[in-house]
Amino acid sequence: MNPLEKHIKSSLEQNGFAGIERLLLVGVSGGPDSVCLLHALHAIAKDSGLRIHVAHLNHGLRGKESKADANFVQSLAKTLGLPSTIRLADTLAFKKAYKLTTEQAARELRYRFFYALAKELKADAVVLGHTADDQAETVLMHMIRGAGLKGIGGMSEMSDWRMKSSTPAITILRPLLHITRKETHDYCDKLKLDPRTDSSNQSLEFWRNRIRLQLMPELRKHNPEIVSSLRRLATLAREGNDFINVAAQNVINSLGSASGNGIAFRTDRFQQVHKTVQGAAVRMAIKTVSGSLDDIEETHVDAVLSLLNARAGSGANISLGMHAVRLYNELWLGSGEPPSPWPPLKKSYVIKVPGTTRAGPWDVLAESSGLKSIRNGHDRMQVSLRKDALKGKLTLRPWGAGDMIVPLGMKGHKKLQDVFVDEKVPRHWRKNIPVLCDDDKVLWVTGFKTSEEAKTTKETREVITISLQKSGR
Repeated sequence: MNPLEKHIKSSLEQNGFAGIERLLLVGVSGGPDSVCLLHALHAIAKDSGLRIHVAHLNHGLRGKESKADANFVQSLAKTLGLPSTIRLADTLAFKKAYKLTTEQAARELRYRFFYALAKELKADAVVLGHTADDQAETVLMHMIRGAGLKGIGGMSEMSDWRMKSSTPAITILRPLLHITRKETHDYCDKLKLDPRTDSSNQSLEFWRNRIRLQLMPELRKHNPEIVSSLRRLATLAREGNDFINVAAQNVINSLGSASGNGIAFRTDRFQQVHKTVQGAAVRMAIKTVSGSLDDIEETHVDAVLSLLNARAGSGANISLGMHAVRLYNELWLGSGEPPSPWPPLKKSYVIKVPGTTRAGPWDVLAESSGLKSIRNGHDRMQVSLRKDALKGKLTLRPWGAGDMIVPLGMKGHKKLQDVFVDEKVPRHWRKNIPVLCDDDKVLWVTGFKTSEEAKTTKETREVITISLQKSGR
């Protein structure tokens, strides 16, 4: 067993795909990398308990040359005594239908083919011949696009791929990811194999080819070991990304909770988390709810995080039919209507001053103090009122259609319905928002507006501070 075969065997063992009988679907284009992979797997198959099925997709892009590639792979599989599946795809029609580049269309069709065939054969994994050079090119492409750690991490030796977010994944193995293209070519030369040459690999029409043929040679002038350097960079990026994801999962477990058709984070504690971990937690929450991160970009994540400092009721569209909403002390991500942060208050409650009153779903704390004793802060669920402006008893009750308030800083009355519209309060929240009143006026629309008629001033001697908190929290 030569060193390359030993490396592949070790890679499979480390990922749990050797030592017991496994059916591997091997993608073979006919080029040196995949031919090397197939021969090496065939060489170790018996000792490693492997069964192999060869898969080849003819993309139909190079006419007779593509057909010759397919015939070569079929003949190679037959020579090795292996079953094979060869299929033809209309890549150009797929490209047009889905408005993709030729490279994107070919890759998507190829993976769809592997997925369907793996499910049909009940294969344990799909094995592909990506090398260290492919990894280096992928890392460069992602860096040029401005990718984060996940993108710079490139490909993994073992990963999942699924047709849709709702379908089961297949396992993808890449045991040549630490093997260079030169090593696969040397392997083929040593065994006197005669792999195919894809003429389109020399075309500068394709971005990856421009990276391979133009950029990589220039980088080698500055660093002859550029492939190895980029491979190490990818490894470090993946490790860093894994660490952040572990931290993000811990955040979800400790600060997140299922809420309606989504996940809610307590904003007071979530704001203390490092922004990098916040972003990872948001992406993880999106994937948990929707099953996919397709079409999710950093702009979506940034829009969600901006809601941490926004008022209750503020929202942001994410994508995939999802949106985020800032509740009064939570940040919610999900689909459909977000749950109301105000539980229903079904009747009126007289508030004990000073003291604590259980008002349905709310605990209401009333404190009497001097102006200088007021705690500074911007808690939306707390209000300080001038005691001499209050008439009779204080009452917490559901708001009514005719209710009005003189908002702080204004002279005239304003309907509460108009307050909710101006504050962009979601319609299904409004019915549950309680108001604090005395015997003749609305003093506080909880979480939104305080009355000008009871505001504190420098001359105020005695203040009544009212705080609301959900019961049992």
